Amino acid sequence: MHMYIDTNQDTICFTISLPIVDVIIKELFYRDDDQILAGIDETATSICHAKDRLKVQKLSGINDHNVSQYVHVLVATNLNKIANKLLHLSVWAFLVVGDGNTHHSSSFFDMHICICVNDVLSNLHLVAIPMFKRHTVENIFNMIARFLDALSGATMIWHAKLMFVSTNGENRMIRCHRGVVTRLEQATEFPVLRI
Repeated sequence: MHMYIDTNQDTICFTISLPIVDVIIKELFYRDDDQILAGIDETATSICHAKDRLKVQKLSGINDHNVSQYVHVLVATNLNKIANKLLHLSVWAFLVVGDGNTHHSSSFFDMHICICVNDVLSNLHLVAIPMFKRHTVENIFNMIARFLDALSGATMIWHAKLMFVSTNGENRMIRCHRGVVTRLEQATEFPVLRI
């Protein structure tokens, strides 16, 4: 990136909504300053593989802090673009797909979204949110609600636009009276179709 940008004179300015930075990036992705997103670990592993393959002592020009900063910016800007799509006037409904996973002994909650903007249907993998707490219905629902609240900003528009919910069929997700999908149904303004 430094090859194309004069870091001493050129600047890049990103406008990112405050809830995306404060809630999603700082609270949901990180527990404290020394924990990093799984993508950063994977990037560091890729750098090590490149170093080994090229048979060099050290790859210069990037360190963990730089990687962390780039990942923060990339995640935030992409989430901001998705939030803008969700808030677009042509969007009247969307689908959320949720699935709990474990990867390298770390628990994540995968969220996908299907959304139609200006007659173009997009199926987006929103995020894999680290699950720091126990996988109770309450914790999963609160995490999803906080994420969607932050994504839709002050409008809280997801309560009116969420029309479909799909899950992996796990018991805590689909229970009739106290499942995550039931809690999401209760939080919306209109009936939700379970897929």
